[in-house]
Amino acid sequence: MKKQLSFIFAFSIISLLIIGCSSEDNSEPLAGEQEVFTLDATGNVAEQTAVEAKKTISGKWNIGGSGSTSKKVPTLNNNKERSFFRPSKLKTNRALKGQNCSLNYIEFTDDLYAISIDTPSGSEAAFGQYTLAETNGTVSAVELYVTVLGNNHLIATLTNIVVSETANDLNATFDVVFNIPDDYEWACGSSLTGEYSAQKEEPLAGAEDASADSNFAKVVATWDITRVIDIEDGVRTDVTDDVNEVCRYDEYDYDEDCEQGSGQIIFSAYGTYLVVFYFQNGDIADWSEGNWNFTNSSQSEIRIYENYEDYPEDNWVNFISITTLNNTEFSGIITDPEDEGYSSEFTFTKSTN
Repeated sequence: MKKQLSFIFAFSIISLLIIGCSSEDNSEPLAGEQEVFTLDATGNVAEQTAVEAKKTISGKWNIGGSGSTSKKVPTLNNNKERSFFRPSKLKTNRALKGQNCSLNYIEFTDDLYAISIDTPSGSEAAFGQYTLAETNGTVSAVELYVTVLGNNHLIATLTNIVVSETANDLNATFDVVFNIPDDYEWACGSSLTGEYSAQKEEPLAGAEDASADSNFAKVVATWDITRVIDIEDGVRTDVTDDVNEVCRYDEYDYDEDCEQGSGQIIFSAYGTYLVVFYFQNGDIADWSEGNWNFTNSSQSEIRIYENYEDYPEDNWVNFISITTLNNTEFSGIITDPEDEGYSSEFTFTKSTN
């Protein structure tokens, strides 16, 4: 398959945000207004229902570290070339100077999470589904799962989650207990168990004032990858099957078992996007992440990019010119400013799962 443009998202990632209000948010929208995103939910998760707790934890929480990740679960199709649909396959096993084991960030969408750690040998990340454990109608814990070689493992449990607002910043405190299985490649094992504090990443400019009929409100959603066409020197090639192909790899024999899977792009109101690929049985095969923002006030063009402070040679940027964006379909053209002879047309369908 010819090179793919750097688009997807990665954390991303799914709609990271849910329409509604926090259990402790007493402000009311003005008459005729409707709140599109819940960006400032606060409270003690142990006192909240599952619906309330999802709003409270939603978003990207920065704990520390480099902010750059690329290591994925061992079932990944690492033979794919980096692209808009496979953006962040960089820096695996690259050492970060002076880094010990530390949590970098954790991000929650409506159903998925991404967690990043810094290690002495580089950045690593885990991604998967999470569940909200309830006791007597309120949330007692957030459980993080990852699929490794077909097995679903509980790798971490978060408790005592409290989100508060100080000087317009949202901050969280929580406890986490890691339980890393033997067959999962995680450099720091369970050594990062402990108490943490984190600050919520700021939403994109315009998120707080977005109207329900704006492109901002429409793009923040989970989209199924339904069609991708590469255009190179005027030649059009349908690469949808190549983009959605997923593989299992035998790390000892270097054998691969590939099949037609499915892919999703999840844009968040915080300027991040996730790309997730699934096997036919629903297991996560691959994922990656990147950043996005609108380039103009008409919200007709999106910049998708990744910046790496430690490895600037790996930075990339693409642009999406929106053709169609409504409540069911998102289509457009992706271009690379460093390759004027190459572009991709895509069509996404809003996920109903």
